[in-house]
Amino acid sequence: MDHSAGDPPPDAGPLFDVELAVGATEAVVTLRGELDIASAGRLHAALETVAESAAAVVRIDLGELRFIDAAGIGELVQLHVELAAAGRRLSLDGARSRLLRTFRLAEADWLVG
Repeated sequence: MDHSAGDPPPDAGPLFDVELAVGATEAVVTLRGELDIASAGRLHAALETVAESAAAVVRIDLGELRFIDAAGIGELVQLHVELAAAGRRLSLDGARSRLLRTFRLAEADWLVG
């Protein structure tokens, strides 16, 4: 089977993965890979689960996220708005400098600050 230069090899695993750990007082969402418009729906579904939980604090671990676009940032902003309206808190942790630059360009660096 031919693979173009831009395609990952078949054994490269998913380009985006989201893992949830929801506890009574805190929820942790770990994001891995590349979050873009194609994977934003998967993130949205995971964040709905977190938003419906009773966790007072939602932590998003960005340490293994290599890329984020406006669709991904939009999902995180929406979660922040929903949590803040309910008196809950969102914390974005572990963003690498490349991601921080993307948040700055999108004027959403207040989320990671």
